[in-house]
Amino acid sequence: MTRKIVNRTLEDNQKKENYIFISDIHGNLETIDLIEQAKKDNPLAQLVTGGDYIDGREHVKEVLDYLMDQKIKVPSFY
Repeated sequence: MTRKIVNRTLEDNQKKENYIFISDIHGNLETIDLIEQAKKDNPLAQLVTGGDYIDGREHVKEVLDYLMDQKIKVPSFY
């Protein structure tokens, strides 16, 4: 599954006017609220994540589920 997400990310990487960059989430649910606010403020922006999603905190699964769900919402070329 990871390989498919990586491949889709590369193929879906089209030039956008705006990007939302986030990294070092470390299982923090408050970061999801910040991402959602940024998406409301910039609805056409592409979300780009830079890693460090997990760090032994309580909400690692929820953060990973959220990020995977965001990827699924991106239109696919398959």
